[in-house]
Amino acid sequence: MAVHRSGRESGETASNSDIVVRDAVKEYLIDCRVRNLSSRTIEWYEEKLEALLGDLKDLPLSCVSISEVRSLTEALMQGRSVATVNGYLRTRRAFLNWSVREGLQVGFDPRRVRCLKEPKRIPPCFTKEQVQAPLKQPDQSKLRDDLLRRVALLAHPSRPFHWPQGAPILTQHLDR
Repeated sequence: MAVHRSGRESGETASNSDIVVRDAVKEYLIDCRVRNLSSRTIEWYEEKLEALLGDLKDLPLSCVSISEVRSLTEALMQGRSVATVNGYLRTRRAFLNWSVREGLQVGFDPRRVRCLKEPKRIPPCFTKEQVQAPLKQPDQSKLRDDLLRRVALLAHPSRPFHWPQGAPILTQHLDR
């Protein structure tokens, strides 16, 4: 299947510099199928590149600028998580890198398409009540205290764990 470049007929030749984005994406997806990528991966690429096609589909690939890609990224950020937007950016970067490897002219260096910085997540800590609730429950098997002690030691091996007052501790089970 020959892909038409910039409205030319299949018999005419076209230089790699005048291929439009829509046609380059079609060629990229064909290449993905030829490389035997999974159908799910190809569907993912199609879905993510569709956002790129929205405004740029009729532009020559060589005329696409980093500022246009950034504008599209900013629009994608509305209502989406950083991880989702990064999925779009990775797909675009893979497409643009493929374009360069294929000798197609891209308007900028694809390495300039960078993922967004993800916010650091601080894992939630247990509240005092959450720690004390299991300790107040009767422990018929005597293994609960051992388990809680081990978890506390794993969480903070440098700080000694102090049991709340009144919590039963069976030392014969803790020293195993």
